[in-house]
Amino acid sequence: MVEKLRNLLQRWFSNCQQQALSMKTELTTWADMELHLRFNKSFGYEVEPINSWEFNVKYAGNSLISSYSKYIYPTRNNKDWVIPEDIRCRVVLPPKSRRPAGRPRKERIRSGGETKRTRCCGRCGDYGHNRKTCKRPIPLHPRDEHSCVNIVESNINIQEFSLQPVHQSL
Repeated sequence: MVEKLRNLLQRWFSNCQQQALSMKTELTTWADMELHLRFNKSFGYEVEPINSWEFNVKYAGNSLISSYSKYIYPTRNNKDWVIPEDIRCRVVLPPKSRRPAGRPRKERIRSGGETKRTRCCGRCGDYGHNRKTCKRPIPLHPRDEHSCVNIVESNINIQEFSLQPVHQSL
């Protein structure tokens, strides 16, 4: 029994050591993927330094111009509007509002950059449920310890890029 535990720990440490030696950066694989994804999402932003610790982040000029490229024409003076008499005499009340039925949300509303993490079952390795709610039969052969992580890493295709320093034009 003790020998089995020692072999299991030896295998775990060996796998972790191989993963650590194969890393190309000082970040973990997950942190490196997250950094790449967020870097790719940030191409439309422009960063202006306020001081050495604070920055003002806003859309870059081209993306801002394309957002507001459509015309919005001003309305005429409201005294010049032609309103039919049957519409003018209507009384418009605010809508009746009631508290929505059901129990209030228990999950917080995520910000724009956050994504929902899918659960990975510790027993069968599938997504969408956990070990406690797994309805599949118990597997005869034990699965890979990190099969969920390996599946996620193989499905994400990240293009290699280099971080270029940003030069400010004066």
